[in-house]
Amino acid sequence: MGVSNAQLLILPSDIDSQMRKNAGMRQFDFKYLFSMFVFALLMVTAGQTKGQNERKIAKEFVKTFKPAKILLLLPKNIYKYNQKSHILDSLSYKTQQEKEELLWQHSKFIRLIDDSVFLTRLAKGYAAELKVFGIRVFRAQQTAQFFSAGGNAYVINVAQAELDEQYYPFTDTAFVDDLTYVFRKQLEALDVNIWFEVSKVNAGQKKTIGHQVLFAENLLTDRVKGGFSINDFSGKLQYLYRLDSLTLKKIYGYAESLGRTYADYTFDYFMNRYLDEHIAANRRSHRYWRYDPYHHHLFLGNEDRLVPVK
Repeated sequence: MGVSNAQLLILPSDIDSQMRKNAGMRQFDFKYLFSMFVFALLMVTAGQTKGQNERKIAKEFVKTFKPAKILLLLPKNIYKYNQKSHILDSLSYKTQQEKEELLWQHSKFIRLIDDSVFLTRLAKGYAAELKVFGIRVFRAQQTAQFFSAGGNAYVINVAQAELDEQYYPFTDTAFVDDLTYVFRKQLEALDVNIWFEVSKVNAGQKKTIGHQVLFAENLLTDRVKGGFSINDFSGKLQYLYRLDSLTLKKIYGYAESLGRTYADYTFDYFMNRYLDEHIAANRRSHRYWRYDPYHHHLFLGNEDRLVPVK
């Protein structure tokens, strides 16, 4: 019994030692947590400082970039493809050319789209939006006038435009009484792909310097507005929706809207290039800044931008 009880005894000296040990651990934990807090605070402060500095320089760019001008060059043709290959399941063909002809003949949009109309509407929206930024857009027939005018000058060549007709899978989901209901529908869609070549103009020598290819992709689709509801008579769940179908007229309208979007992206690209050139790499954050010319404010962007092609 003595030995057994002795094993359960903790002597005063042991208690004192254990208390000092625990106190040391608490002191260590406090120092560690405090240092982590200070580190996190410094990181946040550094991020805010970088952001404030970038915002200041971005505002400087907005003020100094004007007057500016852009020579916009358009391609003669658009590459158009029908990706709805399932239609070939019920059709026969012998050669690749016959296959492509069948896809073209059975397309809903691309065989009807006029390349010139689409590109003209795109350029119209592009020029109109850049005017809001204080940037004048010249066309190919104004090349001589473009090179004779002063200010920041760039040549933007729409090197390639591609339209891919396809289907876009739309789904909507509802959870009722532990059951999952899913509505699926194939929407008509047109994938728009544009490659821009951007070059700066050497005013003294009247030639372009530098070269960067930028890419943009946008998907045009039917629009669905609806949702699940219980049928008053049958008591069954059903999906009620209204379909705003994609049409040729709407595609041309979207082309002009895309032109405006690409104009916004173009200005943002120049602004972020300016930030890269005027801020040391170790002081430049990964933020991508955007500018709203209507409300005159800067904001952080996400994936809405022109993507450099390496």
